[in-house]
Amino acid sequence: MVGAKPLDQIFIPLNSSKRMRARDLGIAPGILSTGRLNAITDVTGVRVGHVTLLEGDSIRTGATAVLPHPGNLFRRRVPAGIAVGNGFGKLMGSTQVMELGEIETPIVLTNTLAVPQAADAIIAWTLSQPGNEDVVSVNPLVGETNDSYLNDIRARALTSALIGQAIEQAHDGMVEEGAVGAGTGTMAFGWKGGIGTSSRILPHELGGVTVGVLVQSNFGGVLQMDGLPVGKSLGQYYLKDAIDRGDADGSIMIVVATDAPLSDRNLTRLASRALAGLARTGASMSNGSGDYVIAFSTAESVRRYTDQHSPLAKESEWINDKVSPLFQAVTREKNMTFNYRDILNQRLPPPQDGWVDVRSKLKHFALINYALPKSRLESYIPASHFEIPEFTIGGKQMALMSAVPFWDVDFHFINLPFLKFSFGQTNFRVYVIDKRSGEHAVWFFGTTLGSFVVYFAKGAWGIPWYYARYQSLFEQDPLTRRYHSYKYTIDSKWCDAQVEIEDTGVPVSLTEGFSSVDEMKLILTHPVDGYFYNSTHKVGKYAVWHKEISFTTGRAKNIYFSLYERLGLLSKDEMQNPHSVFICPETEFKVLLPPGEYADNYKMNPL
Repeated sequence: MVGAKPLDQIFIPLNSSKRMRARDLGIAPGILSTGRLNAITDVTGVRVGHVTLLEGDSIRTGATAVLPHPGNLFRRRVPAGIAVGNGFGKLMGSTQVMELGEIETPIVLTNTLAVPQAADAIIAWTLSQPGNEDVVSVNPLVGETNDSYLNDIRARALTSALIGQAIEQAHDGMVEEGAVGAGTGTMAFGWKGGIGTSSRILPHELGGVTVGVLVQSNFGGVLQMDGLPVGKSLGQYYLKDAIDRGDADGSIMIVVATDAPLSDRNLTRLASRALAGLARTGASMSNGSGDYVIAFSTAESVRRYTDQHSPLAKESEWINDKVSPLFQAVTREKNMTFNYRDILNQRLPPPQDGWVDVRSKLKHFALINYALPKSRLESYIPASHFEIPEFTIGGKQMALMSAVPFWDVDFHFINLPFLKFSFGQTNFRVYVIDKRSGEHAVWFFGTTLGSFVVYFAKGAWGIPWYYARYQSLFEQDPLTRRYHSYKYTIDSKWCDAQVEIEDTGVPVSLTEGFSSVDEMKLILTHPVDGYFYNSTHKVGKYAVWHKEISFTTGRAKNIYFSLYERLGLLSKDEMQNPHSVFICPETEFKVLLPPGEYADNYKMNPL
């Protein structure tokens, strides 16, 4: 092979005091340049520590710690991936790493029966770090191989305190190799195994990043070195004479570090490629072998900060704490996938007409959404049955509420189609989750209407509707229906308002705080249930039905709602900067009446 000496030309001087590496023997696999040390510590920030235990004639064991960076690993976690060749092993902590894609502790390698002690050492070290005083859950990551061939493993000589020294003594620079640390008692291909390390650097044109590897070798097969059949040539290999002596059993732990800014998904892919490298050594990955790879990235740009508001936290990739809303989307929000999705696709027919249901065309329909701290809303929402969801907006966790102005045209009770009304209406509402059903809904502060209908609904059902005088100026392009002017004012003792918005004519796209347009529409425009305090201070409920609404994007020019200022929810300046403004020239709603009662005896209506 090019670059490798023939096997009969490899000469190892027996009197040499220098520990030989493969490159000293002319074996230089691959085409890429090594790092300065040809070690995992060539990846900036990585630390390695060993503790070796030699006692009498029977104890030959130890532990090796790998720290991805010198800072607080729990607070500044690194993305990670795991690959498994043959899973006959005890890789503690692996399920959480595979689930969350991150490492929050040092990685410790040791012998099979010392895994609990290593975990205890990691936990003790993590809890002792400054800044971790409130930590109550730690995921220690411990890999192992079985060194019982050379070590009295049943003596369980390693203690957590001793293993903790490997973590405390971890350092950058040269990495001691061979029969040291977790490699003290290991075997490989029938010869002495141990700890090994190496690194490679990509050319500048390919990114110039570094990848380093550290292994705890304790496995078997048919040894090959840079393609040379060393095991076969020396007469020591698995299945020699067609006999399975179990000499391919054992394990290998491979730790891969890189400064490339990889996601946990790509680190998992990188880890799987390390198994291809393992196969090139002649490893059999037999039934009794535990072959594991842990890969992580030290790049600052993909590091996960437990304090997502830290000025150091990056937004190139979501931290795990931000994905809970997505979990909600596929579990508790099952209706988002089925019921709501059907509404969006207009596959669900409208519900059958009730005797007092209302139908109405809604013209000049606008949705003006505001982001605000959840704490401002909590005193107005019955917390025992409703949750106020939060969305990441402007780097902060914020609640959402809205004002929804429109013009009712041909508003009528279904059983009184000859009696129709037209008037202005504005709903004031908060986006909530009904804890009982798990579905998105809205909480109504109340509604202003420019019609005497308000007195019927308020008198009959206690709905918080309030009379108002509306003045409006709507001007539209007759072809595109884009608004040249969208203005209205409300004169009401309950809520005065002035609204002037600009119609961009651009269809609504994804807004901040949502993972998809569908999710945004489902939460902001398609909650079917609304709740409110009725006149007897109980929680009432009514529902609506409508087809999917097509919006264009609007901009605020001048907006003021006295209600939101009076309740301390928004300042005048904040009202000029809504989270989003949606405009629809015309749609149609069906309101399912009469309203029901959700539950009795909530606290008194704070309004």
